[in-house]
Amino acid sequence: MEELQDAPYDFEIERVVKEVVEGGHRKVLLQVPNGLKVWGVRLARVIESQSGAEAYLYGDKCFGACDLGLEHARRIGATLLVHYGHTEYSLREQIRPTDDIRVVYIPAKSRIKLEDNVVEELARFLADQGLQRPALAAVIQHIDLLRELKVKLESKGLKPVIGSAPGLVEGQVLG
Repeated sequence: MEELQDAPYDFEIERVVKEVVEGGHRKVLLQVPNGLKVWGVRLARVIESQSGAEAYLYGDKCFGACDLGLEHARRIGATLLVHYGHTEYSLREQIRPTDDIRVVYIPAKSRIKLEDNVVEELARFLADQGLQRPALAAVIQHIDLLRELKVKLESKGLKPVIGSAPGLVEGQVLG
């Protein structure tokens, strides 16, 4: 785990290793979106060392939770696909049903702290623009920061709004 302590995202290594070991998976395909690929090799090494399974990194592009590398997983004989950076797409079963490969979604939530000076600057900008009710949205990695930002903007007298859509976390946008 030491290899990922400096990562700005929570890759839920313990959860993944437990899934690998308890599921008896010998080969695992890690699917990581472009923005997180820099951590891919380290993820694979840590998962291999802690689980004893072979971990492969999916090298192609990943356009979201419904873009699963199932065929690639089948080609290498993987029985587990760990899909990082997204939450499960509510229509996934209708898009690509699979019984032979288990898919686990890891949102890779951000560990970045919301700096007070950034909030101050944003509040000032919004006020200068006459925007008292800004709409807030984020990709899944930053959802927790979004909620914190809402509270901090409210403390500055603003009335931010976080929307929602069926099948998504409150405030989550796809893409």
